Amino acid sequence: MVGSGCDQGELFDTIALKSEDEAEKVAEFYDYIEVQPPMNYYHLIEKEQAQSIEHIKQLIKKLVKIGEKLNKK
Repeated sequence: MVGSGCDQGELFDTIALKSEDEAEKVAEFYDYIEVQPPMNYYHLIEKEQAQSIEHIKQLIKKLVKIGEKLNKK
């Protein structure tokens, strides 16, 4: 099984920096989409790669939406 990885993976980068459509295309490759609790991504705020914990939650929601649409675990 191939997972999407955490915040350093291709899928997370795509959802954070590009469109949901592009992220969906990337997600098709993976068997499952890895999603961690929002606080596990807190370092992205410190590195200024995310604006807030709310921004991170929005990214996670988008990943879950893509996973449900593509029937990924």
